[in-house]
Amino acid sequence: MNTCIATMQTVNISIKAQKALASEGIFSKIISIDPALTRRGCAYGIEFSCAEEATVRRILRQNGIKNAQFLNFSGGKSL
Repeated sequence: MNTCIATMQTVNISIKAQKALASEGIFSKIISIDPALTRRGCAYGIEFSCAEEATVRRILRQNGIKNAQFLNFSGGKSL
């Protein structure tokens, strides 16, 4: 399984995102990430299966949750 991360600026936004994803049946977990890996120095993220990326993007958008960027966890590259 390829793991992706939606970066968030705060842990509170991460919690809101995790709850929104869980309500749609998507497993995710909140993680702390190296701020150097992100464009904006975000230090938190929601880790999820890359196979769910399109659904995760839709759910976050529908719930008004802004994330900074999406990363491929294994390589730290932007998606």
